[in-house]
Amino acid sequence: MYGFMYRAACPDCGRVIDANEGEPHVCVIDVRRAVADFEAAFALWLETPSGRFAAWDAARRR
Repeated sequence: MYGFMYRAACPDCGRVIDANEGEPHVCVIDVRRAVADFEAAFALWLETPSGRFAAWDAARRR
């Protein structure tokens, strides 16, 4: 009748995680880091010849 509920706090963001949810916890801090890493890599790519061409082509197609 009563199921065992396990709850813990995420060590990074502090959100309470219910182990019985079934969905894995996606930490907001991890997502922010991934977005920041992507933006940095994208900015570097835009400085390459391929990136400059892609930016020029996108602006031209507007």
